[in-house]
Amino acid sequence: EIEYLISNQTGYLAELDNYDEMANWIENYLNDMNLQKKIKKNITEMILNNCSIEKMVNGIDDSLKFVLTLK
Repeated sequence: EIEYLISNQTGYLAELDNYDEMANWIENYLNDMNLQKKIKKNITEMILNNCSIEKMVNGIDDSLKFVLTLK
């Protein structure tokens, strides 16, 4: 989910149509082992702290309940 994406912490959130900035970030990421380790560590912590089967099921349940209110 997009809420888990924190630019330069758990990935990169690109500005619309800013291809040069995106390319520069990707190039920097590929050449910077410390940045890769930092993002990998942050993603792992985020997943362990925020993601579970129970939360996923609850999210699907909430989505279905919302869709049913639209009818």
